[in-house]
Amino acid sequence: MNKNRENDNVTQNQTETMRPFWIAFASGFCLVLSFHPFGLPLVGWLTPVGYLFLIHTTDLSARKPKTQIWFACFLNSMILFQCVRLPHWAGYVGWPLLASYLCCYPFLFVVLTRHAVQRWRSPMLIAAPIIWCGLELFQARLFTGISLGMLSHTQVAFPIVIQVADVAGCYTISFLMVLIATGLFQFGALFFAVPNKRQKPIFGLSVAVGGLICLLLYGQNRLENANQTAEEHQYRIALIQGAIDTQFPADEKSMVEYITRIRDQYVELSVSSRADSEVKLIIWPESMFLALDAFSESETLSNEQDTNLRKYQQTLANAARFACGAVMQAKNGQWVQANEAVPMLLGANSTRIEESGIYNSAIQIDINGKVTSRYSKMNLVLFGEYVPFGDRFPWLYNFFPMGAGLKPGTAPTAMKLDSFIMSPNICFESTYPHLIRQQISELASAGNPPDCLVNLSNDGWFWGSNALDLHLANNILRSVENRIPSLIAANTGFSGQIDSAGRIIKKGPRRAKEVVFVDMITSPNRSTYATVGDLPWILCLILVFVTFCDSIRIQFQSRKLQLQNRRDDVRNSSR
Repeated sequence: MNKNRENDNVTQNQTETMRPFWIAFASGFCLVLSFHPFGLPLVGWLTPVGYLFLIHTTDLSARKPKTQIWFACFLNSMILFQCVRLPHWAGYVGWPLLASYLCCYPFLFVVLTRHAVQRWRSPMLIAAPIIWCGLELFQARLFTGISLGMLSHTQVAFPIVIQVADVAGCYTISFLMVLIATGLFQFGALFFAVPNKRQKPIFGLSVAVGGLICLLLYGQNRLENANQTAEEHQYRIALIQGAIDTQFPADEKSMVEYITRIRDQYVELSVSSRADSEVKLIIWPESMFLALDAFSESETLSNEQDTNLRKYQQTLANAARFACGAVMQAKNGQWVQANEAVPMLLGANSTRIEESGIYNSAIQIDINGKVTSRYSKMNLVLFGEYVPFGDRFPWLYNFFPMGAGLKPGTAPTAMKLDSFIMSPNICFESTYPHLIRQQISELASAGNPPDCLVNLSNDGWFWGSNALDLHLANNILRSVENRIPSLIAANTGFSGQIDSAGRIIKKGPRRAKEVVFVDMITSPNRSTYATVGDLPWILCLILVFVTFCDSIRIQFQSRKLQLQNRRDDVRNSSR
């Protein structure tokens, strides 16, 4: 009997010792459950709760509980972002490194909020949402930024919840979610946690209920306004979605077959779209149009450069007319007219003929196959499109799948089609709230306010995984933040149309080919976020930085005092 009791006590002690790990893991796993393949967005509201419990009950002065919390956050990041390992062997190296970085944010949320609550006596109801959103902003902006799997992204399935993003961006949703969760936690702490005299449970409950009611009422009002002001136009667009997983063939023969498959599939889909005689624009995803777009900004080209430029432009014009089904090759090998040409917006590689380097571009092509406007991607993906110091040490690119680094664009582009103005962005640029807002602001200041955002993306890198859902969530929130509808042309999905309220009007399949037909939608509404920007969250980030510095100062003083005590003990024992 005594042995059984001892075993039970040992098991209980082990469980209690590992309690910070399991609580942190459960909290972070709620975020994982919100996305594909689980698809439980309501569970996203529980994400902060476990972290709040740790802040409320766990002494973080020792190293062990902090290590457990960090490791739990690391495992959740590994699960959520397993998609980065898929297309290339280097992804298996980047996967744990990315997880090691991203797990620092929930870990810091626990540590810094605990410090603010315990050291500064700040109410958790204030400290928690401020620190959460300050860290989210930092994550979105550090280096090139990583804005995937944010707390606000869990709620894109509920349009009524996400309308508040037009006030101060998607961080507003996260702020309210953490505020509401904290209020409910303070009330629930009466029943399952150690009481704290400084917490006011009834006040916390009131804030939570009041915040939720305001969130829903505001959302309902904005949805009704969007219904009343949206305008649908007789302007049919064909969004071409192929199903080509990104691969890196090892030999030339396999590479040729791979490129041929891309060309044939996209041309086939484009030609099939011409069965709808109302189509006035065809849009292809990022990098799927394989003809090189050569251009020049110089008035003094050499004869050789001028000759090469004309050859490239003629090749592109022929390829574009073939791609839209305007011409076809007869059995005798001659090109014959098949359909009337239509304008196209294509994802392609571009280069300036007078210099080296490749741009990742969106090119607008008229019915004659001429490039009339061009947007080059401004925010390149770290280790996906460039490697730091790769220009000085080109051998670094041997370890990454891109082969060579790309050059960034410098400005947004207003693409004018009939009476509409489109603002294109490429790939993960739509995951950066500040970038899209900045582009829209620059175009509006130049007298070209966009009627529509267009995202061209090659999500074939992720083989139909949850990255498609994470990317779509960002496109939805960019539309709400700026009150501008979006079009998406994405290889392997999800292509589609989103209105200014973040509602999906049309959506292509996952990892399958389809032509998605949409009619242009515009909205006269504009958002507060266009004026306010990220200012509230910059202030939150400043408070996070101050808290972090004070936390480091306290730890340094504590270690210094411990070292001094040890020295004193040694001296006393030697006497």
